[in-house]
Amino acid sequence: MNKRKKIGIRTLFFLSCIVFLFSGYMLLRNAVKYMAATDTYQALRTEVQSSTLTVTWKGSAKNGEINEVKTVLEPLVSMDFSSLLEINPEIVAWIRIEGTNIDYPVMQTVNNIYYLTHMYNGEYNNSGSIFMDYRCNADFSDKNTVFYGHHMRNSTMFGDLEKYKSQEFYDYNPNITIFTPEGDFVIELISGTVENGNYEFVRFDLENDDDFLSYIDELRRRSTFTSDVEVRADDQIICLCTCSYEWNNARYMVVGRLVRLYQQ
Repeated sequence: MNKRKKIGIRTLFFLSCIVFLFSGYMLLRNAVKYMAATDTYQALRTEVQSSTLTVTWKGSAKNGEINEVKTVLEPLVSMDFSSLLEINPEIVAWIRIEGTNIDYPVMQTVNNIYYLTHMYNGEYNNSGSIFMDYRCNADFSDKNTVFYGHHMRNSTMFGDLEKYKSQEFYDYNPNITIFTPEGDFVIELISGTVENGNYEFVRFDLENDDDFLSYIDELRRRSTFTSDVEVRADDQIICLCTCSYEWNNARYMVVGRLVRLYQQ
């Protein structure tokens, strides 16, 4: 083997080592950041989640008439929003899904960029936060309220939303809880659909009752699970959106009917 060839092999080996070490460093750095985010959010839960309570919720009412009353069998935690708002006044809600790691504050600011890379305390972290679309009203008064969150590889943030691609998981976890400073909600899930993130796939422009109900029917047809939740024209919905991996820039969107909780 000539000298030039030996030098070439050594150079290639050296460069391969550098790439290997750099890749290892990046993986370790990301793992440390993910662990830091997990610890930070867990500390917040410990601080603001208080004693359990029993709740009921009333089915959608029209003209002030109550159609149904349901009782939550499992206890739910309550949130200390006075402490949360002291930490950050941009905390507008808290979302919790049984059977998942989803148990986080929901942020909202003047754009949909900042909380992609910042936690609730303003610290930079690639895990980011769960956040409400800046175009939505923070009091959940819109026809459609939209949340976003990263699909983290360690199943944090909205990583566990993909569990709703399974009918069995939906059957055991058909509802989501939203806590807010003004009152709490249950989300009765309607659909989970894979969407194209290259386009604005969330509907903000629901024109009338017929358009709204047609949208719901279209979501049901494409849903990864089957739900028998009844949706009326005067109902409100909420969309939870995250990345999915069926193709480049795919998204997974879980949609539910928003119903206010009433504390016993």
